[in-house]
Amino acid sequence: MTSLESSGFSGARAAEIVGITYRQLDYWARTDLVRPTLSDASGSG
Repeated sequence: MTSLESSGFSGARAAEIVGITYRQLDYWARTDLVRPTLSDASGSG
């Protein structure tokens, strides 16, 4: 596992990177629009 995979980003930093507020990221996470995780995506599309 690389250091990025083991440490990831804080919620605040992730929100800053993608250009949204932390409050928006938190709302999306609570409503299951996005799932904060360090695991790889699988499947197609």
